[in-house]
Amino acid sequence: MRTLKHIALVVALVLLPLSAQGQGFSKNDVPQILGPSVVLITEDGHGAGTVVASILDGDTYRTYTLTASHVVEGAHKKIVPDKIRVVVNFYENGQIASKSEYSATVVKNDDVRDLALIVLNDDTSKFPFVAKLGDEDPYLLQHVWIVGSPLVQDLTFTEGMVQGYSLVDGGRYIRATGNFYNGDSGGAMYDDDWHLIGVPVGLAEDGTTLFTTKKGGSKTPFPVTMMAYSVPVSDVRAFLKGTPVEDATR
Repeated sequence: MRTLKHIALVVALVLLPLSAQGQGFSKNDVPQILGPSVVLITEDGHGAGTVVASILDGDTYRTYTLTASHVVEGAHKKIVPDKIRVVVNFYENGQIASKSEYSATVVKNDDVRDLALIVLNDDTSKFPFVAKLGDEDPYLLQHVWIVGSPLVQDLTFTEGMVQGYSLVDGGRYIRATGNFYNGDSGGAMYDDDWHLIGVPVGLAEDGTTLFTTKKGGSKTPFPVTMMAYSVPVSDVRAFLKGTPVEDATR
């Protein structure tokens, strides 16, 4: 999207910070909660993404990741497409045990709603953890969890509250509080049942001032706490219509 401050250009897996440890999570919860999250790295930057389907196609599986359009913008607009690298974390005993890296290709892109769907090129096994999409958009004052990637190949896991909805360039976006940073774009917003209910795509300091950081250019400082703008799950489902994952995400 054009006027929202782009949070980042990498898709990353999440690390569980101390702030989340008081919520009753155990080390056995880490793979289920963080497993679907991945890190996306392109020639222009990095961001976050979420695996939403791993579908059997003949004798192999095709794994699809949801992210923000601006995270993979160079991969579908340039004459020579950017290479997309997807970094996946695997967990044991509540810690990152190993990492794998894959290449990926854009399957569908929507610049207006700032959503993109990519598929892993060189992983033919069934992906062990897939996010489940929610059936309803979040309500006012709903408690939410957000996974992102402000640091390349590292994930953050934070909580917030839905403050309302805003219309930007004709699109409807969730406004939620929490700790958000440059690099969280394309990640996931979850409800307390771990259903994906939004995709973070931008930041705003006061709900109207939106800004971005460009690679190689001047950087605008980001306050620690900002308002996150996310695409609601109803728009995500509309975007996924007609794609290979439409039936798998119902």
